[in-house]
Amino acid sequence: MSDEVARVATCPVHQISPMHPDILKSPWGMNRRLRDEAPVFQDSEFRHFFCFTL
Repeated sequence: MSDEVARVATCPVHQISPMHPDILKSPWGMNRRLRDEAPVFQDSEFRHFFCFTL
């Protein structure tokens, strides 16, 4: 597990970067967390909106 993937598990949700290369390799934990905590999420780095609803 990369440092970034581990950090996503505990950092404030607004600090998650869904486009980080390590996250893109294994996005499932991040996807679950964002779906639960922020189903419509704006990436602070790229200003893109993501929708994590099912």
